[in-house]
Amino acid sequence: MKIAIIIGASKGLGATLTSQLLEQNYTVTGFSRTKPEEAILSQPTFTYVEFDASNSLSAASSFRNALKNLSFEKTSEIHFVYNAAILDPVGAIGTLVEEAIAAHIQVNLTAPLLLANAFLNVTQSLAINNKKMTFVTSGAATNALPGWACYSSTKAGLNRLVQALAKEQKQQEFPFQVCGFNPGIMDTAMQESIRQLDKLAFPEVERFQAFHREGQLQTTKAVATALMNCLTTSNFPDGQIVSVNDFTN
Repeated sequence: MKIAIIIGASKGLGATLTSQLLEQNYTVTGFSRTKPEEAILSQPTFTYVEFDASNSLSAASSFRNALKNLSFEKTSEIHFVYNAAILDPVGAIGTLVEEAIAAHIQVNLTAPLLLANAFLNVTQSLAINNKKMTFVTSGAATNALPGWACYSSTKAGLNRLVQALAKEQKQQEFPFQVCGFNPGIMDTAMQESIRQLDKLAFPEVERFQAFHREGQLQTTKAVATALMNCLTTSNFPDGQIVSVNDFTN
């Protein structure tokens, strides 16, 4: 049996990746705040768990309970993919609402730390050769943009989590391989919201509007296919932060 656990499975890249995993005979547990579409929910090898990463301690508890219901007998392959993220708040530091900053950090950085901790607590000792953890990151982690201090900071933190975790896993008897995956710019609801931002809050907005106007946005299907290539390659990029372009045929 091949198992995949997807955090942020209901929309965009997460939903498309979930569909592709199901097509490849994976047993998928999807965690998200909203339900995926019926085409995913109706699959017998898919389980949906309602999950709100903005309340990370409660989310970690729900996640741990869901893991207890999974059977890892006769499992040949395990994937953990953290895909949940939010962009708000956008704007210069000094103008933001403090509660919005705290919520942002919960989803983009605190939750992946807590969930990785809970996941490894349950799965570290499993004597399975093919064990992988993948965190969906962003170019903003290494390219700071004005107005995106929260997003850039948390994605940079996520990259460091990937690198530290990969080094820790090398000390384990049954290690996971760990990587960060930068999906580039996709035609998603997040990109649509970026194009509608006020220029005072996000001075780079016209560049992102041009990406859309000039047809530079990739489809979630194309990016999910590249991510699948990354997950299933025999040369998994352990400890690395890779780009969608590295796995696009």
